[in-house]
Amino acid sequence: MTAENWFAALFLALAVPDVCGALENPGAPVGDRYRKWFNRYLKRKYDPANLYELVSETSPASLAGMRPEVIQSLQSLPPNAECAFTADDCYRFRCKCLHEGLSEKAGGEKIHFTAPDKLGRAVLHMNSLNGLYQLQVDIFCSDVCTAVERWLVDVASNKDVQDRMAELIEIYDYSDPRLPIIKHA
Repeated sequence: MTAENWFAALFLALAVPDVCGALENPGAPVGDRYRKWFNRYLKRKYDPANLYELVSETSPASLAGMRPEVIQSLQSLPPNAECAFTADDCYRFRCKCLHEGLSEKAGGEKIHFTAPDKLGRAVLHMNSLNGLYQLQVDIFCSDVCTAVERWLVDVASNKDVQDRMAELIEIYDYSDPRLPIIKHA
């Protein structure tokens, strides 16, 4: 992400759940496998069931010193529903963005991606105001990359997934088309 090619990073981040879902469940409908993958690897941060899930994903170290009653309170408090980015939202956005170049959530709310503050003064991520949902592109893409790393660990011993991964696209050296120069992850 140091190249700051945010469109490429975003498009790849939106496509990754498709690829991972297809490798794991090639016969399942695209939307179903996409949502299932999102819910398994990104839901706790982007659509948490309670504040405890959100804190455990965004600031796990802060839980270490908390009293049990505070943790219990966090487990009973719902997160701000306006700031949720659900599997349905992400899948709709993926479809709108990749196929039409548009940005909206499942409810029609517009999605606004921001680049990171070059001076590091502010983080603008997972906010909602007046029908505009805001995500910071580098954080979202990084979260997807982290999710893929967890997924790779989960499927490491799945021979079927590993066999399908061996069939993924490669880019070959122009001077010797038998030698891939860029291998898939």
